Amino acid sequence: MESSLSKTIEERTLRNGLKVRFKDESHPVAGGRWQAALAISLTVEVLPEYFKDLPDPEGAYSSFTSVHGQCLEFRQLKVRNFVAAEEKDDLISTMKDEFLATGTAYLENPAFPSKYVLKSYNEWLEKNAWESSYRQALDRSWGE
Repeated sequence: MESSLSKTIEERTLRNGLKVRFKDESHPVAGGRWQAALAISLTVEVLPEYFKDLPDPEGAYSSFTSVHGQCLEFRQLKVRNFVAAEEKDDLISTMKDEFLATGTAYLENPAFPSKYVLKSYNEWLEKNAWESSYRQALDRSWGE
């Protein structure tokens, strides 16, 4: 849901079919100055074939999607601080244009969705392992 200061400024479909969204999430800070913020996001569908090279592809897919659902949100936030109010809109437009010139090749890569899903999966496994180790250490320290 968009806040009262957040507005979608453009949606664009990339060559690989993903739809990238640009939102202006800027907000005033003080004395006519703004924090200019451009949110860039896209939704990546989690597909079973992304897990095919893992030891237990079906188990990995079902455990991951049971927690994260069938889609992941890729999000990048570009921020500039203490921007004059009259410069904010031009700056947001410039940041969007710079991203389109430099960042779309990365997102349009046909391998991007699978790599992003597997990166998220591995981060999730790592976080779960750390939390499990932490709980075990707490249990041992309380049991002594």
